[in-house]
Amino acid sequence: MRGVLAVGLAVVMAAAGLLTGLTEMNGTGLPEMNGRVSGQLPPTPNPGRMPPRISLMFSAGWNLVSDYAALLLVGPAPPPPTGPGQDAPESPVIYTLQAGDSDYEAMRRTPGPISLPVQRGAGYWIYLAGPTQISVPEGVRDPVEAPLPPGQYIMIGNRASVPEVVRGADAVYAYDPAADEYSGTTELQPGQGAFAYSGGGGVATITPSAP
Repeated sequence: MRGVLAVGLAVVMAAAGLLTGLTEMNGTGLPEMNGRVSGQLPPTPNPGRMPPRISLMFSAGWNLVSDYAALLLVGPAPPPPTGPGQDAPESPVIYTLQAGDSDYEAMRRTPGPISLPVQRGAGYWIYLAGPTQISVPEGVRDPVEAPLPPGQYIMIGNRASVPEVVRGADAVYAYDPAADEYSGTTELQPGQGAFAYSGGGGVATITPSAP
C-alpha cells in the first residue's frame, strides 16, 4: 500500500505541477493528527421518516473527496480482534494537506468516541479498490469557510449534497480519477474535493451554487 501511495500520489502531483516543494510521500514521517474537528457518522434515522437521498459514485483508485464523503467511504470502525494473537482489521487510510503542512497528514478510523477526526470543509485522498457508491440526504446545503495560507495549496471539499461554488481562492484544481488529471474549476459537486491556492492568503468560501 505504501508503495502504491508513494508512486501514485507523486505521479499525480507531478503531472499537475502542483505542490512543488512538498516532501514526496514515502510512508514515514507523516505529521500526527492533532486539534482537528471530530467527524462522526450520524445516527441511524427512523426508517419511517427517512429523508430523500441521492447516490454519489466514486471510481476505483485515488479519489479526492470531501470530509463527509471520506467518513462514509471509510465506513464504521473495524471490529476488535476475534481471538488471542489476532490483529484487528484495518480501515482505509485517508490523507489531507492543510495550512502549515509540509507533507500529507494520514489517518484511519479506530475504535473510540473520536474514531476519525476529519476537519469540516477539508478535502481528503482515499484509495478505493473498486467503484464505490454512497448515499447522502438530498438537498443538504452546508456552506463552509477554509483559511488559505499565503503561497500554499490546501485540500478543501464540498460536504453538502448540492453543487457549491468556491470563492476567495486564486486557483482551485479538482482531480478526475478516470482521466488521471487535474482541471481548474470554481464549482465542486457533492462529495468532491479539490486543491485551493491563494498567493496572498485569505479565506475560501464554499457555498451553494443556487440560492
